[in-house]
Formats: sequence, structure tokens, C-alpha cells
Amino acid sequence: MDRISAPSIPLVVALGLVTLLAYKGWLSHEQEKEIRRLEVEKGLGARNIGTTSPINLKAVLDTQSKDFNLGFRIPQFRDLMGSGVFTQEGKDWSHSRGLLRPLFASNRFQAFEDIRRCVEDMLNNIVPNTVVDLHPRIFQLTLATTLFMLFGDSAHRMIATADKKEQDLASAFNNAQEYLAYRTRVGPFHWLINGPGMWRACRTIHSFLDRAIEEALEVSHERRLLGRNQHVLKKVRDEIASVVGLSPEALPPTQEQLKKMTYLSAVIKESLRLYPPVPVNQRAASRNTTIPEGGGLDGRSPVLVLEGESVGYSVYAMHRREDIYGSDALEFRPERWLNNALHGVGTGYLPFGAGARACLGREFAMLETTYMIARTVQRFPFIAVPDGETMVIGTEKQLLTLVVTSAEGCRLRLS
Repeated sequence: MDRISAPSIPLVVALGLVTLLAYKGWLSHEQEKEIRRLEVEKGLGARNIGTTSPINLKAVLDTQSKDFNLGFRIPQFRDLMGSGVFTQEGKDWSHSRGLLRPLFASNRFQAFEDIRRCVEDMLNNIVPNTVVDLHPRIFQLTLATTLFMLFGDSAHRMIATADKKEQDLASAFNNAQEYLAYRTRVGPFHWLINGPGMWRACRTIHSFLDRAIEEALEVSHERRLLGRNQHVLKKVRDEIASVVGLSPEALPPTQEQLKKMTYLSAVIKESLRLYPPVPVNQRAASRNTTIPEGGGLDGRSPVLVLEGESVGYSVYAMHRREDIYGSDALEFRPERWLNNALHGVGTGYLPFGAGARACLGREFAMLETTYMIARTVQRFPFIAVPDGETMVIGTEKQLLTLVVTSAEGCRLRLS
């Protein structure tokens, strides 16, 4: 066995309970008070190490990524995701990622046209002067743009001819994610988390995608925050007005015009800081290694990670650390992203991951979100939360599966 010298730290023997509780704690605005930057627990299996350190995340995801693998993710996720880019490693993963990379090229004119078409369809189906829950609509928008990107014009037929079972794709996907999230939390005992609900959800999803393949031969937080922060919305309106114009008759923005909307870009970055799409994740050590900090009396010494041990991390909690983002880390303040104020934040900001497995679709997602918000603001002069509804950052109700979403939807009045 390889010998690696590094300080050890106390273990908490909790039969896996810390792992379960940490997932909930890592979505708490009190997280930095409740959970240290590095936690270790030992249950019936190997140690599990939890961290919110940007230095450790850079090591695990980038500079020392060859020392880590997906661990139990592969058997945990295989029932839903099969053998693909989310569950593969080595040469198979490289091959799958290579096949997907051209689809997300930022200069694809057709991708922007697909986004434009889907956003216009969504906005045309919103009745003015009503309270609308945008959450399911945005899911359908994301589904539609993804289908267009993968399957071209045949996506029209897939969506238009989908039967009732397939139209429940959003519900099925959420149900399947809940099962996978529970499997993730119990590690090697993932096989205990099973049931007919999981299989029904998988069948619904696979049925839709199987038919899609035959015919061809996954932003609601931004809008909800804008609706609750009218001073920010005014700045967004002013910027859009100066770049492309404000009115239902105004021409849609081009890609070049979207690049000029720097304040809107800051709004999206700030939303992703407070609500990162994948809030918690983990890797397993493929051999004896270390992570840079968390050991010793001062917490600045390396920590030994033995082969098979897991390193979990909370991007959600890290994004709310006051030592990284200041005393107002819990506030929605897009201005923090202007004038390169956070230029050196590095892996302290990871909405799309880092290293070789960083999200391939990050530029596509940013383009889609920017266009969607710009067009919504153009089309609807008044955007606000319904009377009597409030949201205090850090106390909002959230739903954690593999991703984090609002448990209360995204209800806004548009007129």
C-alpha cells in the first residue's frame, strides 16, 4: 500500500447519518456555523469527507482529478441514465463527451435559432395580467431546446404528438431524481432505495427518449429574484432598452446584442451563485491521495484520503461563504460581478463544475437564459411577485434531488 504522510482528523461514527444530515445542512443558510469546512464521518463503510474549500475542490476536480473517480455514482445512476457521459469514466467517457461537444459549440447559429423559437412559443402562451408559475414552463422550455439541439426539426413532432404519459416527463424526471438523490446519500446501500415509483419514472423517460432516437435516425431562479428585487429589474430594463429597445414590438436581441448586456449577465451569475444547479456532489478516491487543506490544528494541513473513501462537497454552501463573497454573501447583489471585482474567485465559484468533467452545456445554458430573460422583459412591462408573497434568502423552501429547485415554484405576475 502506498504511504502518504498527512495529518489525520477525528472521525464521527454515525452509521451514515452525517451523510444524510449534511445534504440538508448544506442547504441551510446557517451552514458555515453548523458544518465546518471539512467534516469526516465513518459509517458501515469507508470514511466520507465533506468540504466547502475552493482549494480542495480545485484539487479534487482539476489538478488531482486522476486520483478520484465517480465511486458509487455509476451503479446508483445506471437505472435512469444507462451507460453515458454521466456514468462513464476513462476512454468510454472521453468518447461520449467527444460526441456531445459539437452540439454545444457556442457559435452554432442554429442553436440560437432553436432557443429563439422555443422562447417565443413559451411567451406567446402566457396570458397577460395573470399570475403564472414559470417553473414548469421553464422545464418544458429546457426540454424543448435540448430536443431541438439533439434531434433537429423532428423535435416538433415529438413534442406535438407526445401522449399523456410522455407529457408527464417533468414529473417522471423529478421522481427519478428523488430516488437517485436518496441512493447517493446512502452510498454502498443504494440498492435498498428502490420501488415501483422509480421504475415507472424510468420507463416514462426511456419511452420518450427511445422514440426520439428512432425519429432522429435537461431558469426560474433568475426571474423569481428579479420579481422580488425591483431595483435590479429596473437596471435590467434600462440596459435592455439601451441595447435593443423595450416594447412588445421590439425586435428580439441578436447574439451580439446579448453579449453587450453586462448587467443582465451579472444578474444570472449572481443567481447561479445563490442557487447553483448542482448544489452538492462527491468523488471517490481511486488510490491513496491527499486533499490540500482541512487537517492539523489550524485546518491548513493536507488530509489523507485513502482509496475508496469519498470526498463530498457543497457548492451551495461555498457560494455563501462570507470569507469569499463578503459580509453580504446572503444578499442578491449582481453588482459584485461588475468591474472584475471577483476576477480572482477561481474555484470559489462553480455553478457548472470544474476540470475535465465541467458542464459541456454551460455556454448554451447561459445563452438560453440571457435570451429568455431579455425577451420576457421586452414583452412584459410589469413583472412582480403576487401580493403578499415574500422570499428571504436563506429561509426559502427548496427541493433537493440531484439539483436544487424552488419548492414553491416561480409565481410571478406578468402584464
